[in-house]
Amino acid sequence: MRDEEAHHAIHVLRYQPGDSISVVDGKGRWIDGEIISCSKKEVVIEVGETRQLTDENTLKQRVLALGLIKNRQRLEFAIEKSVELGATEIVLFQSQNTEREKVRMDRLELIARSAMKQSLRAWLPEIRFIASVPDLIENYKGYHMLVAHEKHRNLPEINPDWLINERLMALVGPEGGFADDEVETLAREGAELVSLGSYRLRAETAAIAFLARLIDR
Repeated sequence: MRDEEAHHAIHVLRYQPGDSISVVDGKGRWIDGEIISCSKKEVVIEVGETRQLTDENTLKQRVLALGLIKNRQRLEFAIEKSVELGATEIVLFQSQNTEREKVRMDRLELIARSAMKQSLRAWLPEIRFIASVPDLIENYKGYHMLVAHEKHRNLPEINPDWLINERLMALVGPEGGFADDEVETLAREGAELVSLGSYRLRAETAAIAFLARLIDR
C-alpha cells in the first residue's frame, strides 16, 4: 500500500505494525492481513485470507442517473451517499435545464472511492457522463427506467413488483427538473413516472430517497 492510501492508513486511521487491516481493490477482491511495517509513503502488509466477492453487477443493477447539479457540494454529497447506499453505477447527464456544464470527474471518483471504503463495499461503482436525455436512453436500452417527477400529482408511487427487475435505473433531474419534452420522450420510450411523495425535494435529496427505495441492503 503506497502514497495516498498509505498516508490515510497511517495518519488518519492511525494503523501501526501488528494491526489487522482489510484492503479492497474496487473489483470485488477483499484481502485481510496484518501490517508488518509503516513508513511515510508505504505500508507493508502480510496477506492473510483473500476473498473474491460476488460481482454486484451480475446481480441486480441499480443505476442512478442524475442531472448535473449546479452546486458542487450538493453534487458531491449525492455521489457519496449513492455509493454508500449501493448504487452499482452513477450516470451524470445534461438536461435542458442543467445550469452546470463542467464537472471534475477525478474529484468525484475520489469521493466515490472514499465512500466505498466507508461503507465496506468491495466494488467501486463507475461514474459516467452523458450529454443528453436521448443519449441516456440510447445507452441504457433494456433498463427499466423510473423517473422521479415532481410537477404532476397523483403519480404512482414505487411499485414493489418493479424491484424484482434486475436492471433498474432511477432518473432524477437537475435543480430545475426535467423539461416537458424530455419527460414525454422518456415516457414514450417506456419509462415510468413515479412520485417520491407530496413534498418538493432538492435534487440530491431526491436521488438519495429514490435509491433507498430501490436497493435491497
